[in-house]
Order: sequence, then structure tokens, then C-alpha cells
Amino acid sequence: EPRPEYVKAIQWLNEANNGSFYLVKVEAIRINDSAPAPVFTVITGPSEATREAGQIKRDQETSNSLYNEFWRRLLEYARTRTPLHRSLSTGKGNWIATSADLFGVYSLGYSLSRGKGAVYLYIDKPNLGKEYNEAVFHALQSKKEAIQKTFGEEMEWKENPNNRACGISKTLRDTVKLEDESTWGSFFEAMVDTMIRFECALRPYLEASVSSADAVLKRMTEESSDTDASEVPI
Repeated sequence: EPRPEYVKAIQWLNEANNGSFYLVKVEAIRINDSAPAPVFTVITGPSEATREAGQIKRDQETSNSLYNEFWRRLLEYARTRTPLHRSLSTGKGNWIATSADLFGVYSLGYSLSRGKGAVYLYIDKPNLGKEYNEAVFHALQSKKEAIQKTFGEEMEWKENPNNRACGISKTLRDTVKLEDESTWGSFFEAMVDTMIRFECALRPYLEASVSSADAVLKRMTEESSDTDASEVPI
């Protein structure tokens, strides 16, 4: 009897290789007084689905490898310009970020999607919830005009009503081909230049925005406590 781990091994081989592998169960049968004869049953083997799944995995591995090298080299260049991401490790996805040197609700990072790069400030304090994140976002948004004047361009302000987190970002006009390393150099310059201006424009308002959100949260907690107390029957 084929064991489950053997089935998985053959399926993995068909996904990971260009060859064709089969797991076959062999049984012996006899009809009346005939000589015993073998019966072969294919338990698992190659298929269009496994080939497609294998190709998807190989493509993903290639993509992960490219992203890892892209971020490694971007950070290498960034460290010559700014200490912002000096301790950040590379990643295999389409974004990297760090909350180092920032208040706990913030993380500052880069993203890349379909050749378009962006810098962003991610606002999320999971244990305090959406209302707190929105309070931080609104406090920053109240300084939008001054922030964008310092930055020199308009930013994208995303409250994200259907998500817990909020964010502020800037998508670059420049584009890059992840598969073509010859396009990376000038793109790194544009990304890091934008990040430096982005951080400088936002940094002066981060602490005050957190303090404002803390005050909002405290007031909401006190109001909730007062409401609960008034509903207690005497």
C-alpha cells in the first residue's frame, strides 16, 4: 500500500523537475484456476496541473531571488545616502520596511509592484485597533498642506476604511524592470531621493500625531467608562 509521504514525494518530483515520475501500485490476481497475473494501478503521476504548479513555483523562486538581490543592492546604495534603513535586512517580497527610530505605530519602507516603485509610511498599532490608527492618520492629515509643501509634491493619503491600517505614500514616476539589472541604478537614486524627502517632511509631525491619538484614545476610554457607570442599576 503506498504511504501518503510517498505520494507527496512523487508529486513534488513532478512539480520540481522536467522528468515524469509515477507511483504505481502492483497487485497479483487470479481468475478461477489461472496463473497469477500482475495488476498495475497508477496512484499518482505527471499531469498538466502538476507541471503548471511546478512552473508557478519556479517562477516564484526566481521572483523571490530577484527581489532579494534588488533590495540588497538598493539598501547598499541607500546606506551611502542616509542612516534611515541602516539596520534593515533584505526581503524576498515586493516590499521592505522598518519601524526602527520611529514611534511604535509607524513603519517606513519601500515597495515595488509591476515596475512602479513607492515609498510609504505605514500606520498600524494592532493592539489598539483601527480607531487609534485613524486618529494618528487624521492628526498627520491635519498637517497635510505643510507636509506636502516641505516634500515638494502631493502624497497619497490612504485611510483604508475597510482595513485596520492607514498609510501615506508616494509613487515614483520612474519605472524599473526587475528582470533587467541595467535599469536598477538610476531607479535606486530616485527611490532613495524620494525617501529622504518623504521622511524629512513627515518626521517633525510623527511624535505630535501619536500624542494626539493617545489623547483621543484616553478620552474615548473615559467616555466609555462614564457611560458604563451610568447604566449600572441602583
